[in-house]
Amino acid sequence: MLILISSLTFAGTDTASATLSRVLHQLAIRRDIQTIIREEIRNARSDNGGEDLGYDALLNLPYLDAVLKETLRLYVSPLASSIPVCHLYLQ
Repeated sequence: MLILISSLTFAGTDTASATLSRVLHQLAIRRDIQTIIREEIRNARSDNGGEDLGYDALLNLPYLDAVLKETLRLYVSPLASSIPVCHLYLQ
């Protein structure tokens, strides 16, 4: 749970649309990663009876989670990068 909260905290420093744009840009560049994520989602939908995936099911997609976190790491928000790390932990 702490990891999820941490991810959401850093994701919240940038707009959702900007983060999504960066993820989609990276997936357009890296077709191999796109293929792996597509397969992960297809397998999850198959396990879910072909239905759309809910929030809990999306949380159980480790490769998708890793790509989102890596994108957030690569494209740090200007706000987050201007705050010293020690201040982030003290608040």
